[in-house]
Amino acid sequence: MLETIVAIGIITTGLLSVITLVVSNLTTQREAAFRYQAMNFAREGVELIRNIRDSNWLSGQDDVWFSLVEGEIIPIFTVGAPEVTFESAETSSTAIFQCEDGFYMQGSASCTGATPFSRMITLDILDCGEETVVCSELPDDRQARIAMRVSVSVDWIDRERSRSVELNQLPYDWR
Repeated sequence: MLETIVAIGIITTGLLSVITLVVSNLTTQREAAFRYQAMNFAREGVELIRNIRDSNWLSGQDDVWFSLVEGEIIPIFTVGAPEVTFESAETSSTAIFQCEDGFYMQGSASCTGATPFSRMITLDILDCGEETVVCSELPDDRQARIAMRVSVSVDWIDRERSRSVELNQLPYDWR
C-alpha cells in the first residue's frame, strides 16, 4: 500500500512537471510569434522611409526627404497599387488591420480584420547643427537636412499585458 502511494506521488509529480513545461512552452511560443510579427511591422515602417529617400534620390530630387514631414505619421497604403502616402497620427488610426487577401493595412484602410497591433512612425530631420561629425566634410550648400531620425514603435496587448517594440534608424542623405 505504501509503495503504491509513493508510486502515485512520483507519477503525479512527473505529469504535473510535463504539463507545466508544455503550458510554459506554448505561452513563450505565442509571445515570440507576436514579437516577431511586431518587429516585421517596425522593419516595414523603416523600409518605407528608406524607400522614399532612395526613390527621391533616383528621380533627381534636390531634397531626398521631399514629401516627408517631421512628427508622428501613419502609412496609408493604396489597395491594388504600389503607392503609400502618410497621414498625421492625430487624424488617422494607428491600428493595423488584416485584409481578406492576407495583407495588412493601417490607417484609413478598408480591411476589417482586427489585429492587436498598432504602429507609429516618428520622423525627425537632422541638420548640421545636430550632427556635426558628418558635416565637417560637407560643402556649405549641403549642410541642411543631412539625415532623418526614424523611430517606429509597434504596440500590442497580449493577455491583458501591454507590449511594445521600437526600431530606430538614422538614414543619411548619402549622395
